Amino acid sequence: MALMQKLRDKTHIILWAVLILFILSMTFGGLVGGANITDLFSGKSKLAGAAGMINKKKVDGKQFSRVLSEQIDVLKAQGRNIDTRTMDMMSDRVWNSFVNEYLIQEKIEEMKFTASDNEISYNLRNNPPDFLRQQQVFLTDGKFDMSKYLNLLNNPQGDEWYPVEQQLRYSLPLNKINNYIYSLATVSDKEIEQDYIQSNIGVETEVLTFPGTMINVEDITITDKEIEKYYKDNKEDYFVDETRDLNYVSFKIAPKKSDSLSVLKLANDLIARINKGEDFKTVATEYTEDESGKETGGDLGWFEHKRMVKPFSDAAFAAKIGEITDPVLTQFGYHIIKVEEKRNKDGKEEVKARHILLKINAGPETISQIRSQANFFAYDVNEFGFEAAADTHNTEIKTVPNLKKDSKYISGIGLVAGAARFAFSNKPIGASSELFSIENQYVLFQLKAINEEHYKKIDDVKEQISNKLKEEKKFEEIKTIADNLYNEIKTTKNLQDATISNEKLSYAKNDTITLDKSIGNLGKNNTIIGTLLALEPGNISKPIKINNKYVIVKLLSKSNFDKENFDKEKINIKEKLLNAKKQYVYGQWLTALRDNADIIDNRDNMYR
Repeated sequence: MALMQKLRDKTHIILWAVLILFILSMTFGGLVGGANITDLFSGKSKLAGAAGMINKKKVDGKQFSRVLSEQIDVLKAQGRNIDTRTMDMMSDRVWNSFVNEYLIQEKIEEMKFTASDNEISYNLRNNPPDFLRQQQVFLTDGKFDMSKYLNLLNNPQGDEWYPVEQQLRYSLPLNKINNYIYSLATVSDKEIEQDYIQSNIGVETEVLTFPGTMINVEDITITDKEIEKYYKDNKEDYFVDETRDLNYVSFKIAPKKSDSLSVLKLANDLIARINKGEDFKTVATEYTEDESGKETGGDLGWFEHKRMVKPFSDAAFAAKIGEITDPVLTQFGYHIIKVEEKRNKDGKEEVKARHILLKINAGPETISQIRSQANFFAYDVNEFGFEAAADTHNTEIKTVPNLKKDSKYISGIGLVAGAARFAFSNKPIGASSELFSIENQYVLFQLKAINEEHYKKIDDVKEQISNKLKEEKKFEEIKTIADNLYNEIKTTKNLQDATISNEKLSYAKNDTITLDKSIGNLGKNNTIIGTLLALEPGNISKPIKINNKYVIVKLLSKSNFDKENFDKEKINIKEKLLNAKKQYVYGQWLTALRDNADIIDNRDNMYR
């Protein structure tokens, strides 16, 4: 009963694993937005020890940290490097799962979805949870054995089934609300028919294009009065949310000469082992850091001299067949090369070889030294201030301007969601962050400035508005040209001849293709699809605006609707559309829950 004991000991892990897997499958976007803590509370103490608050319910900081720790442990077991970026990513993911779980549970309670003892008993006997179906104790010849399962279920040794019951008591109401939301998704007969038509009806077309380039915007004049009116009518478009400016200092993690010498020593050691009789292919499989060579024992196949970087090729082509080269240094690291064959092909010399790549990375000692340097800098920042510490350590202060609240990427640094969380936490200007570990560097931020929300001044957007109005006028002129030409040719319907009178127009005839494919240079466009479905063969459309051009489309031919084949495909099409609609409806419902919730993210302050 070791499995059952494990289940009993790990009840909370099971519940959160099920939850997180579910939430990850339903997540749409990044962190949930919400109210600012300073708008609702007068002091930090009211959320001390809490990761946040969701509709006035505190998210326990210890529980959040425990679940995050468990997820990080999973990544560590997979060999992942846990830097600040990874921590940010997992913290965001777990926080997102907490938010969704709280909101979904709130809805479950509101709708009074529960799991009765009879339902739990029935599901235990007839629908064993998937995580149990995968346990070795219930398998026979690698497959789930219902008789084994029922035998253990009917002969409990204590309370070992309690955590499974608890999991069902949680998951069954969750399934009920999921099914309820899914039931709101419907697919009409018309949608099924339209999907079939787009995938099966072939059309042959001609297209006359009026490109946006046929009118020069520089010839269009926009007055100040027009600009002022547009600005007034569309002022909300020029609203700028609050942003923050950050200073930062980074300490790059780069290999030193000692790291290079260490890799060179390893390369010479491997050469010695191979020369003593070890198989090159076996050693390459174990040591090479060329991912493509892991499975092939470093096999590179045949290559010409110019295909590889010069130091590598020079060494490979100079070596004799069967020879192992000395370590070869390139920008990728040290290479050990074994030449297996040589030949001349089409007058060009080729080599067939294997190699072992040993990259030169910063070793533990180097990383420790750089981390210590960064930590000393952080200490001096706390003691003497950011600028003084940067001067003392002779490090350059760089600036991140106009950082948005939802920013996760910082130019020159990379993905680091924690920077935005620090910038928008309740810290004063001049405050410094903790030290961030991000891939190949350590970074420390300082809040430099708070840029209040505002409207851009008209003088700052005058040129932008002018260009926009010029574009609008340009397409008004192009539409006038297209409408006039349509009136001229609507009787003859000859698109190709229209290009004779205007060389700026272009004509194309497109072979038969189904409506779900790109038609010529028009791409996949619902307007074009609807237009072609409405046309009869031989007729032309009125001018249609597609992206940066107007077009007139002529339908040459259209294949017939195959009623018999449609009846065969109808069920499969409905299932496909319904599954997509279910996910869409659920996503919209979940988004609405988040948008209407009062959510406070206090992760950066829960222990302060």
